[in-house]
Amino acid sequence: MITPCLPHQNNIQQIGYKLLSMLDFQGKKAENVEKTLVSACLWNDSIENKSSAYNVSPQTVRNYAEEQGVEVVEKLLEQVRKISLETLKGEKE
Repeated sequence: MITPCLPHQNNIQQIGYKLLSMLDFQGKKAENVEKTLVSACLWNDSIENKSSAYNVSPQTVRNYAEEQGVEVVEKLLEQVRKISLETLKGEKE
């Protein structure tokens, strides 16, 4: 069985920190919502699956994202794509 090369765990962690620094939600559960969104983006997973790890409901995550507007989520996804491509290019060299 062939296992595809995954970015090193440290790279994923660095990308996660960079993405977290881009988000600025306000509220009681803001930090957990940010972590949920970033985790779901990095691992290409659903909010429903990742939210339980951060002790926040999927609906809460959606509510925070809706308050910020679609631009925040689009910006986050665009940065994930950009950083991922940069990371993959760096690892192949």
